[in-house]
Amino acid sequence: MPVVRLVRLRAVTAAASLLVGLGVVLVAAPAALAEDIYPRPASGSWTIDGHGWGHGHGLSQYGAPGGATQGKSADTITSFYYPGTSKTVLANVPNRVLLQADDDNATEVYPSTGLVATDLATGTKATLPTGYARWRAVIDSAGLHLQSYGPSPIGWKTQPMGGRAAFAGPLRFAGPAFVRLALPDGSSRDYRGAVQAVRTSPTTLASVDVLGLEDYLLGVVPRESSSSWLAAALQSQAIAARSYSRYKRDHVPSAASWDICDTTQCQVFGGSRYYSSSGTETALEAPSTSDAVRVTGGVVRTYNGQAIFAEYSASNGGWSTDGGLPYLRAQRDDWDGVVASSVHSWTAALQVTDVERRYPAVGRLARMRVTSRDGNGDWGGRVGTVVLEGVDAAGNATSVTTTGVGIYNSRSWPANSDGLRSNWWRVRPSRDSHAVSRTGDPTLVKSPGSSRTTLSVLVENTGTTGWPVSGLHLAVATPPGAPDPLAGGSGTPGAYVQNRTHPGATTVLPGDRVDFNIAADAVGVPVGVRTASYRVQIGTGALFGEYLSWTVTVRAASFAARTPAAPTLVVTTMPAGGAGAPPALFADGRTVVVPRNGATVLRLSASPAGNLSWPVGSGSPLRLGTTSPRDRSSSFSGAGWLSGGRAAALAAGAPVPPGGTGTFDLRLNGNNAAVGVSREAFEPLWEGQSWTTGARSDLVVVRVDTTVSRAATTEAAPLANVALSNAPTGTGVIVVRLRNVGRSAWTVGQESLETSAPATMATSAWRSSTRPPALTSNASRPGQGAVHPGEVGEWRIPLTGFGKALGTTSMVLRAVGPSGAYGPSFTVSTKVFQATVAGQVVGIHPSVRVPSLGTAATWYDVRNIGNTPWPVGGAMHSLALTSGGSPSRATSWITVSRPGSLSANLSAPGSGLVLPGQTARFALDLAGNGRTPRSTSEAFGVIWDGFTGTTLRAVVPYSVG
Repeated sequence: MPVVRLVRLRAVTAAASLLVGLGVVLVAAPAALAEDIYPRPASGSWTIDGHGWGHGHGLSQYGAPGGATQGKSADTITSFYYPGTSKTVLANVPNRVLLQADDDNATEVYPSTGLVATDLATGTKATLPTGYARWRAVIDSAGLHLQSYGPSPIGWKTQPMGGRAAFAGPLRFAGPAFVRLALPDGSSRDYRGAVQAVRTSPTTLASVDVLGLEDYLLGVVPRESSSSWLAAALQSQAIAARSYSRYKRDHVPSAASWDICDTTQCQVFGGSRYYSSSGTETALEAPSTSDAVRVTGGVVRTYNGQAIFAEYSASNGGWSTDGGLPYLRAQRDDWDGVVASSVHSWTAALQVTDVERRYPAVGRLARMRVTSRDGNGDWGGRVGTVVLEGVDAAGNATSVTTTGVGIYNSRSWPANSDGLRSNWWRVRPSRDSHAVSRTGDPTLVKSPGSSRTTLSVLVENTGTTGWPVSGLHLAVATPPGAPDPLAGGSGTPGAYVQNRTHPGATTVLPGDRVDFNIAADAVGVPVGVRTASYRVQIGTGALFGEYLSWTVTVRAASFAARTPAAPTLVVTTMPAGGAGAPPALFADGRTVVVPRNGATVLRLSASPAGNLSWPVGSGSPLRLGTTSPRDRSSSFSGAGWLSGGRAAALAAGAPVPPGGTGTFDLRLNGNNAAVGVSREAFEPLWEGQSWTTGARSDLVVVRVDTTVSRAATTEAAPLANVALSNAPTGTGVIVVRLRNVGRSAWTVGQESLETSAPATMATSAWRSSTRPPALTSNASRPGQGAVHPGEVGEWRIPLTGFGKALGTTSMVLRAVGPSGAYGPSFTVSTKVFQATVAGQVVGIHPSVRVPSLGTAATWYDVRNIGNTPWPVGGAMHSLALTSGGSPSRATSWITVSRPGSLSANLSAPGSGLVLPGQTARFALDLAGNGRTPRSTSEAFGVIWDGFTGTTLRAVVPYSVG
């Protein structure tokens, strides 16, 4: 059976999966329990406030353009309004539309070239001449008849077709692109497809337009929406209308003569063109709506694979309603109201006499009680049940129960210009208010944070009576008038400030706008999120008006920081170091040079990373404290420090907000302490509250003596024990690193170390038996030609055991300058031990064929089982053990008995030494040297030329020929 719609317009959708991103909340709210009681007004008319137009199921036609203005697509919009449905593309199908305005029991059409009449029962057809004024189908007990009108004689005349004058029908008129149907009021319309007369009883017929679903939508979308709307809104309407139509077609009884009607009982269909009775033509299809139909061609919303019952209404007022299907849900709609309309919110007048006329059993109406609502939106949502109470003519009490829709229909719009538009309504109270604007939801931070704010709201008197200013305030809404913890427990937290409309007036008249302020403070309020709701109150009277709510977030103070930049140098008493000298703060941002008889000042930066702003000024609690561990006394404290553990106060011209940058000037005093290197660390703290974590600065502080030319401290001591074999590979390097803590720079290649006695393991690179090579490099700034005060110099000292006497000796190393030795001394024990050169064959290449007049490559692998590394590609050679020389000698051999050097380290490819335990490969090139074919083998060993040989024997097989 057709679903009766309450309005002409209806609308589109958006998916449940998108609800969170769209800010939409699904609520299954119980019906409101509190009653609204409205006594009979003395004026005889209630002033009504309301929302929405229509039943509110599914798509809101004014909500769709609201979503479109926010950049939402038609798919997003329809997914929202029909949650849980899927986008599906279906093929075009025929659609039969009942044309309800043609109710005169005749189907009358204008003649047109190519117009054909067909009896669908028998297939009998005839092309209708254009010389007549009209053609029509009429009915009587014999059946349908085809008639023509004029031109002479004037009047209707039955025209047989195929020799017959009566037809079972339907009788179809089709052929041209449009069939023009004449209507009883003298107007006419062009319809796409075919118009047919359908028998509805033995003596009645109906006119039905039969056309493709896509063509049908060309006449629906412009009637159900405004052609000026954005494309996404029009496309949404097309998808909803197509889905609704397809659902109706899929569920129509098989014996039905049409699928859908053309009025608000189904969805409005106007055809393609309208002709008034005076002949004025109006196009009914708009380019924008036709484009929307074509762009979405075939697209419907489906549920469980079937087209959905895609109901829609003009406006849901901000909440859709439950339509009894899984995809017709009650849900909040923030798009409805974005585009201005007269139907999102409206005002109406409800006459008592209209209610009494609709419900005569109530007699004289005394009062109206709203006993239930759906719980969604303003005032508790749409009205469910209403009880009308009155007195009949005999003086007996009466009671009639009806619905919110019933009251709406007592005085509906547009039948009444000031009527109601939906069942979402309330009677405007004498005292009422509405928030015009308010401050945003605040976040308060417990002490020492920003715990105070002012909640401000501009309120309009939307009632029917004035408010006296005396005693006017805001009170906690639930429970009414309760002490407000945000306002220190006050029972009147919201103070009246001013009347903006009539400044200085003692009464706030209906329509006036006034300011209220609430001085909020987080003191005594626990950490968390709370909703603060208020209503207007006069003195100790009942609270009234809109709930004025803020979501107030109270957070604990967060003492956190970050370091936005590396320290910078402010000033130092360190003497200028000359060309090439680094500043007192090195490029690493951590190493700082401090003269022991002076000071260096650094600027450390820190940024609040929590929820606190850092106060400034002489009383600021922000300090730079010593850390690692915290609160220790620093050896660099002194002048400029607040105490031994507090280096500086925050330096800033204004409070530093989260994300801003504050600085601390850190003065590092030498205090005439001994030279050396110290590790220092500092971080901010809020004195008396907490350390401010996350902005710790770690420094390497080098204290130097500017009164002496040369001084040094140990940065890296050499090995205390060195053992080298007496083989050619028995070499090593010891490294000494000293930090320059004197006044003068050390020149790379000149600054010396010396030993207390001649070194037994010195190499030819030593300048003398007591002077190893000079300063090798600046380890702090590689590539520099000098090591300046505070920097680290490196000496690399080569040693060798080759050819040295076996045994252990010691040498003492110390830096020496023009004025003698300085800095620390190091004792190094050096040992020369006997080299053992031994190998074990672990692999031999299988037999290789050597051409009689050519060469072939082979190999054997040997593991180093001695105590000395073997050199790769040097003096370690393979050795042919054939007396008088090898018959397989190739031209690549070094000598007749030495095929070549050790070729590779198999254990550590690329290494220049084969360490004990590793495996070496000896590669051989063998030559045939013209010998006759044979299978043979040769023995090869290993020899270290200039040092020693081995007893190793590797038998390598091969064949010649």
